[in-house]
Amino acid sequence: MTERRVDTELWSHPDFQALSVGAKLLYLYTWSNNHCNAAGLYRISLETIAFETGLPLAGIPNYLQELKVLDVEWQNGQKTIWVKKFLKHQSQSPLFLKAVANALEQISDKTLLKGYLEYNNTLSIPYRYPIDTQSLDSDSDSDSDSVKTQTQRTAKGIDTVYLESLKGRFPGIDIETEWQDCQTWWTEHRKKMRAPRTALTNWLKNAKPKEQREKPYTGR
Repeated sequence: MTERRVDTELWSHPDFQALSVGAKLLYLYTWSNNHCNAAGLYRISLETIAFETGLPLAGIPNYLQELKVLDVEWQNGQKTIWVKKFLKHQSQSPLFLKAVANALEQISDKTLLKGYLEYNNTLSIPYRYPIDTQSLDSDSDSDSDSVKTQTQRTAKGIDTVYLESLKGRFPGIDIETEWQDCQTWWTEHRKKMRAPRTALTNWLKNAKPKEQREKPYTGR
């Protein structure tokens, strides 16, 4: 089971106390759900949130709006949640920060990546391809394509095209999330993934469909 650190003084924080009941549940969910990675920056849909929390789908956007006061940002276009204070409450070990870097490699939004790295600039995150500020500020299509290509290269030989191809073999499985969990497991256990495609295929054979997925598979 993945361990997460949460501030125990949360319940006495005035901003948390002022939240609606639904927003309080959603805040705790953003820290503790199985889609949340080491970076606290992850893709998720409103439908998934509703299914797993039991909150009404129509009310979730309003709850997310409430959470801005506690530095939880919802990127609707990217379907991405960023729990901004998440990383500062977790382990600062080199091993954990490497898992953070692996998680960032799955994010293709260059502006979001820039904001994340700047927000956590006091931490030594070993992100493999430091992103030039000027290129991040550019909105050109060529820059966007460059970042996407760079992200695909950093995925240890597995690009988005290959991930898409696996969906037919493993129907109902959240391939992208399982790939992130697979990489994190190998990193946390200090193992070198010499054959990424074989490792991922073996991982997916033990994965559960989205609706049955309760926690990342750790039975390696």
